[in-house]
Amino acid sequence: MGIITDVKYGMLFGFIGFALTLISWYFATGALDPRFPAVIGAGLFGGGFLGSLMRRLHREGEERKANFIFLAVILIATILLIADCISDILIGNWKSTLTNWKILRFISIFASVYLICYMILRIKKSKDVKT
Repeated sequence: MGIITDVKYGMLFGFIGFALTLISWYFATGALDPRFPAVIGAGLFGGGFLGSLMRRLHREGEERKANFIFLAVILIATILLIADCISDILIGNWKSTLTNWKILRFISIFASVYLICYMILRIKKSKDVKT
């Protein structure tokens, strides 16, 4: 029964995100192009689903599973950022679309590595079974 609730929350956040993005896109540009709002809606669906799933896992005492899910999301989000920043630094491309400042590349690399290490530490410290 819990997974159905998680999917419902995900669908709710996804539809709300799609509608708000479509409306704001129309008022900003004057054209209705549903591709960009669909991506935003899918991202919000995934975020709503994973957020409610992690909340339920924490409530049930399954901290380790919730931390593994959070680590997976952080890895997916930051591995490509780290690879892009490192490749730009190595080839000397400082005029990339990501940032125009050199220091922001280093900050984003260190922040991403810190988040990954922090989540690994939380997984090591989390309880394995429900008490």
